[in-house]
Amino acid sequence: MNRINALWIDRRLRQLPRSPPPQLGSACHLTLLGNGEDLHALVHDKRPGCIVFDFDYPNADGLKSLLKVRQQFAYIPVLMLIEPCYDSLLLWALRARVWDVLIKPVAVTSLLQRMMWLRDAAATIDADGARANAMPVPAVPVEARFMAAGAGSGRRTDSVCGYVKDHLHEKLSETELAGRYGMSRYQFSRAFHGEHGVTFREYLLSARLHRAFDMLGRTDAPITEVAFCAGFRDLSHFASLFRRHAGCSPSEF
Repeated sequence: MNRINALWIDRRLRQLPRSPPPQLGSACHLTLLGNGEDLHALVHDKRPGCIVFDFDYPNADGLKSLLKVRQQFAYIPVLMLIEPCYDSLLLWALRARVWDVLIKPVAVTSLLQRMMWLRDAAATIDADGARANAMPVPAVPVEARFMAAGAGSGRRTDSVCGYVKDHLHEKLSETELAGRYGMSRYQFSRAFHGEHGVTFREYLLSARLHRAFDMLGRTDAPITEVAFCAGFRDLSHFASLFRRHAGCSPSEF
């Protein structure tokens, strides 16, 4: 089989060993995107058969750059490498029409086989963007704005996320949580936004929708039960929010 011509984009946030694995070099013509290089000019110049986005904890900037590539070069298959992640990121990747997602660590042989399969699959599709996104352009998951910033960073509001996850089915107020962590509501709101890049209300909504996505995908629980377990008390409001974020109703999902 011919060697694959691939573009490798390292969007990892941590300082890790060099990406990609050196063993790929013998089977691929790899072009690595360097700092400051024009991604879109590089795509036009190299005409890769596959584009690999290598993430650890995807943030908003990284996902937006991937989405831009999908919109402008829909005929080029995109493979997304990520570490174990939250389910709403996988849903985002599906809606963004990422061709495949692999959870690291991935064996080099498996990675190479998948890259070649994507290249060959793309060859059977018209190069005029026939895989255009039929769903609304997905917003970057809210989790992507704060997941990478740092477990173990010692920030005042890090433990709030764990508490929220364990008590999603309950009524959670910003004032109550602020008191629990020894802050006024103003201090809490300011600290949470400063440390996570989103408001507490945005985070809470995202966490509740994440729970709903997860339950609907993994269980046969009635939609009413799913809504209440995720902390939604108004079913019509839940259905409206779900459709806005997922592009379909809970029953369709």
